[in-house]
Amino acid sequence: GQDRSWFGYGRTTTDMFGGVWTTGFTLSGSQNRRRYTNLPDPTNPATADDLYTGSRQAFSWDNTLHLPDLGSATDFTVIFGGQWEKETADSANGSEFFRTTVNASQRSGAGYASLQGRLFERLDVTAGIRYDGPQGYDGFTSWRLGAVLALPEVSSRLRVSGGTSFKAPSLFQRYGVITGYFQGNPNLRPEDGFAWEAGIETDVASWATVSALYFDSRIRNLINYDQTFTTLENVDRARIRGGEFSLTIRPADWVSMTGSWTVQEATDTTTDAPLARRPRNIAALTMRFAAPLPWDGPRNARIVVVPEILYTGASPEGAYARYNDDGTSITTAGKNDGGTVFNLTATVPILEQLAGFVEFRNLGNSQYEPANGYVIPGRTAVAGVRGTF
Repeated sequence: GQDRSWFGYGRTTTDMFGGVWTTGFTLSGSQNRRRYTNLPDPTNPATADDLYTGSRQAFSWDNTLHLPDLGSATDFTVIFGGQWEKETADSANGSEFFRTTVNASQRSGAGYASLQGRLFERLDVTAGIRYDGPQGYDGFTSWRLGAVLALPEVSSRLRVSGGTSFKAPSLFQRYGVITGYFQGNPNLRPEDGFAWEAGIETDVASWATVSALYFDSRIRNLINYDQTFTTLENVDRARIRGGEFSLTIRPADWVSMTGSWTVQEATDTTTDAPLARRPRNIAALTMRFAAPLPWDGPRNARIVVVPEILYTGASPEGAYARYNDDGTSITTAGKNDGGTVFNLTATVPILEQLAGFVEFRNLGNSQYEPANGYVIPGRTAVAGVRGTF
């Protein structure tokens, strides 16, 4: 296999009227090329030569406007802007007898505005609206409302939020082809949903914080195969609900540790079956060590080391999405086993505005498959520098 990716962006920001209004433009782009070759072997005489190329170009205009205080309304800010992007995909994969292809592009534009601020010195509120206009659709308007109520009398914060969501079909879902077997559906409607959540966060001591959150999402127009598995349709509805719990401890000013656990129930409400590849349990343990430099360096600089352990529980997998080692499909539903991944990140200051970093992913070389047949990447290391000038 060979992956080659290029990406980059340029951004300009300008403060006007003494910092009351900040405006900026961002131009970004990426290009990806992936090729995987699978030669014949004793268990499978077929040859696969998969090639995928894709690109994305985007432009955005973002603004922040600070409003003057008015009575009990303080720190109010208006955020607004717009963006445009173009996405292309050109791919062909599989054997000569079962080859999947897509060659398409799509443009989209969006505009957004939001308001956030504080009321009565203890209630933080947010409200936002966004319009998306993907090519080939009439457009979709989504909204979001949220609030956080500080209760210093009991060292707690209450939070609640809700809103709508929108997801356009992928290029493969609309234009993909498997000759003789499958044809994408350009008339697919976007998936859309409504979600809300409510929770509480409490400081049980000066060095410890606990939190609990309940969430509930309902999704309509879910995209799935038709009865003949030859194309896709908007046929399903889903509900995803559950709880998130976390504990953060800070035994010293240079070390902290957060443990979190999410338990969820994800169901296709049309068929009453569990959603594929949605684990019931997810957990994480993250530590942060920020020690002073043992040598002369930038003032107040620290070496920051962040180890992280991520656990993903078992998840259901649908029929025809599971495969034996020889590539033949399994026609009964089953499970994807869970797995644990250990990551480590370290940052070391070099100069006042320059730091070196290294990121290690999957140090234990875990090989679990969150989706059947797709093992997570093995040990990976990335090193570089970050600077602000």
